[in-house]
Amino acid sequence: MSSRRLVTVAILLVLMAGALMLVGCSSETENATFIGYRQRPTDAAPDGVAIVQLEDGTATQATCTYTSLENGTPIQVKKSGDTYEVVATSPDWEQ
Repeated sequence: MSSRRLVTVAILLVLMAGALMLVGCSSETENATFIGYRQRPTDAAPDGVAIVQLEDGTATQATCTYTSLENGTPIQVKKSGDTYEVVATSPDWEQ
């Protein structure tokens, strides 16, 4: 009976480690370029929607709290599930 528990615990640990690795990989930032706003953030709606181009050339939408981005601005986005979020602009990470 104890060997069965040991195997079960080992399998659970491997599955948990795999899940943590997947979560860690999906939360890494990725360089992108700001293309424009679909919805600019305001005081009433602090989360706007930006159109961004990822490094691989794919255009996608990302939630955004920055209100003064200009077309062509280098940004960093973080993928969370199926959505992206603008997490930094170029002056933030170059300093």
